[in-house]
Amino acid sequence: MKVGLFIPPGSIQRPIMPFFGLGTITAYLKEHGIDVVVNDFSEMECNPSSVKEITRIISGMDLDLIGFSLLNRLTPEPLRFVMALAESLKNESSTRIVIGGAYSEVGTFSSIYRQIMERCRSIDYCIDAMFSGEEPFRRLCEAKDLKDVPNLLYREGESIRNTVWKFHRKVIVPDFSGFDLSVYRKNAGLIVLPFQLMSGCTYRCAFCLDYDKSPHILDPEEAVDGLEKISKLTRNVYFLDRTINMDPVWLDKFCDLLIKRDSGIKWTDCAFPARLDSGLLKKMKAAGCVRLIFGMESANDRMLKYLKKPTTIKLASKIFMDAADAGIQTVLELIVGFPHEKEEVVQSTIDFLRENRSSIAGAYVNTFELKTPSLMQEQPREFGLTGIAPLRHRIGEFTFEYGNRFDEIDGLLWDKVQERAFRHLQILKKGVGGHVKLFTDDTNQEDVYSLFNG
Repeated sequence: MKVGLFIPPGSIQRPIMPFFGLGTITAYLKEHGIDVVVNDFSEMECNPSSVKEITRIISGMDLDLIGFSLLNRLTPEPLRFVMALAESLKNESSTRIVIGGAYSEVGTFSSIYRQIMERCRSIDYCIDAMFSGEEPFRRLCEAKDLKDVPNLLYREGESIRNTVWKFHRKVIVPDFSGFDLSVYRKNAGLIVLPFQLMSGCTYRCAFCLDYDKSPHILDPEEAVDGLEKISKLTRNVYFLDRTINMDPVWLDKFCDLLIKRDSGIKWTDCAFPARLDSGLLKKMKAAGCVRLIFGMESANDRMLKYLKKPTTIKLASKIFMDAADAGIQTVLELIVGFPHEKEEVVQSTIDFLRENRSSIAGAYVNTFELKTPSLMQEQPREFGLTGIAPLRHRIGEFTFEYGNRFDEIDGLLWDKVQERAFRHLQILKKGVGGHVKLFTDDTNQEDVYSLFNG
């Protein structure tokens, strides 16, 4: 069995690191004796000449299964391109084609994949598995009966069927050895590779869908062994964990091993603003940590309590100061537009950023989304919410559901909730001014990569 995994044009405008999911699927399939080839076509144009060129490349690979990962939610061009490419490939051979990627949601099949399959009969399957496509993909490669493959949309005559949706939460060490990394070096000036140490999060913040009371965490030895393999390609690693300090004892052992192995790896990750002290932060720095992104959300203790985040402003401020003293860059994730949010809550965050600007390098700022299956969505009345209904989004001729609308009990209706969120976002941006950088994903890349180069 020989499988091809591809990122089509239009997925990412300027890729700076390989897509993590392709690395883990590659590793998992190879572990089970399946040959894998990978190619990132994302920098090519979405036009007929690209269809012709990619068809020529893939047709010459003699594949048994072709997989495309769709990463761009914002425009319809990548979806249209994949359909045109699938038609072109089927004109050359009958090789099976499967799609998957960014439209997957937790706990349900995304309608957009069905729409794509309805419009393009050349696409045989869709694997719809949020962060966990490795096992369904392996099963598809080996299946005698498609009904045995979880998370699968498939054709049965003129109908499109689906199997059982399952969440396979398992951390897998990625394999990027077969990837052409030159495009990422060209775009970023250096090679940075993604890696995951753990899945889920034991904290149950009310707005988040990543809660898992039994998360899968790599053994420290296995994690460091995997990083040593990565270090043959680069010493710059971008961890994709929700909360690296979920288990401080594990984190301490992990850092001890990194220091002992002296691999020279530099890394960045996300953290929770609690359960970190000065000693552990200094050890993290010695183990190669250059940056931590803290999920702070709000710098108002009453709002933190409402969100069920087990930390305080005083504790967070101390941790950020200790991180800065250790030489670790601190960046915050903030959210405005929470239900029942008052302007004084936003002002608290502004004041906090100004007062702690010496230890905070910047912040990502987002507006609140009511996600499924978060605690707020599952128990809305506890949080003063009612009238919850899925939000439908349109990209060209395609529609899909993501997030939920809501009204506040004894508060604002949905339209006014949105207006308030936009107003609070502008207040925060204006109030912070030049005291702390406000990042988007793009504006922070230069800062992150300068840390790796330093």
